[in-house]
Amino acid sequence: MNDFLKQNNSFPLEDSVDKIPIEDLRRYYCENLRDQSDDDTEIRELAARVLPEFDVEGDSYGVPGITEIVESLVLMIENLKK
Repeated sequence: MNDFLKQNNSFPLEDSVDKIPIEDLRRYYCENLRDQSDDDTEIRELAARVLPEFDVEGDSYGVPGITEIVESLVLMIENLKK
């Protein structure tokens, strides 16, 4: 894989993207998407242990984002402290 991508585990800047072979960019973004998807799944599985299914999986009208799930968890913790 391209040295830039090995050294920088961050979004390639516009001025450096044209210097990176397209195959390396594809691999980089594919790996990042897989990691994000795995994190999303794991967070939902963990949250499902304490939140109602609707708060984690949503319904036919929409699915809550990860931020909404974390907000629900934080609210639950804050309420426990009271």
